Amino acid sequence: MATSLAELSNIRSREMFEEFSNIEFRDVWRKNDPQAEADAVALWQRMGILPRGVDPHARAKELCVVAYENNALVAISTVAIDLLQVVRTKMAFFRALVDDQHRAQKVLLPLTYAVHQAMERYALANPELKIGGTAAVVVASNTIYKPVGSSEMMLIGYTARNEPVLLRWFDHYRF
Repeated sequence: MATSLAELSNIRSREMFEEFSNIEFRDVWRKNDPQAEADAVALWQRMGILPRGVDPHARAKELCVVAYENNALVAISTVAIDLLQVVRTKMAFFRALVDDQHRAQKVLLPLTYAVHQAMERYALANPELKIGGTAAVVVASNTIYKPVGSSEMMLIGYTARNEPVLLRWFDHYRF
């Protein structure tokens, strides 16, 4: 399912997506989309980005939101739901990858919004999972645009390897 402007939760995100109207953001979370999975595996292999020992086909089953421009995959996100101990809440941890040729466009920002919205829909549909929001550990510091707040994510601390940890709560979540 592509993200339409009518689905976006606030004016700021609608304006941001309008700027990227040439890019289609598709929610593929748990939808077993063979084309998105094949395209993601091809992108990971072309960029040589996956750590040694990670099965790209298994990782493709974690796809959340993918972004296409003219039927070419330009950005992907994957999600793993896990406990974020510092806030004692299950979060949707996401990884993102933007094709080298599209990094200057700052596609990561609308991708982050789309992931948050897709996972919030999933959390609302599955309240028994008690997912509090989205989180990310930033391993490529040059991908953070200033200010971090433009993604509506908050810096909540650092890993033992000094990597920033970002978090954004779902509006509906209550402790």
